[in-house]
Formats: sequence, structure tokens, C-alpha cells
Amino acid sequence: MKQYTLLLVLLASLRSTSAQAAGANAVELGLRERKALSREITLAKTASPQAFEQLSAVRMQAPALYTLKRGRTAVMVPRLVALGPSALLPMLEALAISSDAHKDMSDEAYATWRASLVEAVGRLRDARSLPYLLALLQHAPASDATVLGAAGRALGQLRSEEAVAALMDASSSPERTRAALIGLGEARRISATKRLAVMLRSEKNDSQLMGTALKALGNAGSSWAWETLGGATTGEGEEVRKMAALELVHAWARLSSESRDEAFVALSMTEHRDIPAMVQTLKAEKGADVAALDALLVRVKQLKLR
Repeated sequence: MKQYTLLLVLLASLRSTSAQAAGANAVELGLRERKALSREITLAKTASPQAFEQLSAVRMQAPALYTLKRGRTAVMVPRLVALGPSALLPMLEALAISSDAHKDMSDEAYATWRASLVEAVGRLRDARSLPYLLALLQHAPASDATVLGAAGRALGQLRSEEAVAALMDASSSPERTRAALIGLGEARRISATKRLAVMLRSEKNDSQLMGTALKALGNAGSSWAWETLGGATTGEGEEVRKMAALELVHAWARLSSESRDEAFVALSMTEHRDIPAMVQTLKAEKGADVAALDALLVRVKQLKLR
């Protein structure tokens, strides 16, 4: 019951944020809902006040950190993750409850701050965050691509079947589909990789979504990522890597020459030792583009397969 009450509060927050453009997430909540969430936050502040203080300190640094931004949210996220599991409720409070007029930073910088919070919540891999992240993916403004992508990625980082199922259902718009593709790649589960393969093969995908699906498959099968995960794996690593590599080999064969570079970059992330055999098998099929597949084999020889 507590989780459902919290979800109602967070959904109200997201609707309010959507209505406020860049959204200084000041939220009008019903008394009962506000009390429910405030109670949890109050208990957390009593048990671990330093977690809230530490998050506040990082928030004060956010404008300066944004000026150092490289890529997506590379500077802010590690500092937030370093706060540890006790930062979950402080971060949810910052995302959904607290008013932040962000007068000290631009709307773009503030969007990056919020996306960083969302990604950090995902990296904590706390199942309690699932309802919030799902609500964010479903209700954040479609125009807020940074936050939507972070929500999809964070759901994927939970790596639970519940999170994967939620990502599979998130296709109400191209923007949410793209976020879901990112999350499915991050999940690195067999079920998620199968869905990515289906979506990549779909003729309905536009070029942008196809590019996102290619990158997601590369991410799912990434040999580096699976090594980094270490003990935080589901035991599906070898099958996911092989499945992703095989689908990317087939994608290379059927895609236009303009899209093959993207497919190869994704394939190279898997570094799967069976790629040459996969290509040879595909060459033997009726109607195969042998010349294109031979060209792929030449490029594969440059990879360090394992």
C-alpha cells in the first residue's frame, strides 16, 4: 500500500511538472498523499540526515558541474552515485516533491541535473524506485528527451523482469519508444534482447529508432559491460552477447550501406568469438549478399574477439 500511495504522489508531481514547462517541480498535493510521502522522508532524515545534506551540497555544485559536462551527464552522475543507497529518498524528494526554481542555472542545465538524478536512482538498483521511474517514463513531457532517456536507462539498470516488462510496454510515442530501447539495451536480459531484435527487424522503425536499436543491441552484448557488471549479473551474459552479435550480423546483411557503419560499431562492442562463424553461416544462405559479408569479415579481423 505504501508503494501505491507513493506512486500516486509521484504521478501527480509529474503531471504538474509537465504543465510547468521546464518545471520547477513545485507540486500541489492532496493532504493525505503529501503526508504519506513526507512521513517516509521524515523518517529517512531522522535516520540519515547526512544523506540529505550531502545531496544538497551536490545540488549547490550543479551549475559549476554543468559547465564541465562531457557528453550526457558524465560529471554529475558519479557524484550522486557516490552518495550511496541512503540517497534514494533524498533524490526522489528532489525529483518529485521539493520546489526548485533553479534560478542559478539555465533550463538546459536544470534538465541535465534532473536527468542525472534519475540515472543515479537507476544505478542504485533499488526496487523501490521502479514505480517512480515507470511513472516518469510514461508521463514526462515528450519534449524532455534528456530526462526520458535517463528514465529508460534507469529502468533498464534495475535489470528485473518487472522493469523489462515495463520497458516493453512503453511505446506510446517515438520519444518514449526511443527511451524504452535505451533501457532494454541497458537491462541486458534475454527477454529484453529478444525484444530489441524484433524491434530492429520491424519495418515500422524510422532511421532514428533503428539507430537507437542498433546501439542498444551493442550495449546489451558489450563484452566490456559484462565484465564490469561482475557479480551483479543474471547469469545470462553469454546468451545475451551471442544473441546480440547474431542479430547485428543479420542487420549488417539487410541494411543499406549507409546504415552498416552503425551496425558494425554495435557489433564490435560484443567482440563475440563466434562472429566469423555467424557470417560464414549467413553467406551459405540462399540469396546472401556474399560480397557485403566478405567485406564484413575483413572488418571483423580487426577486432579482438573473445
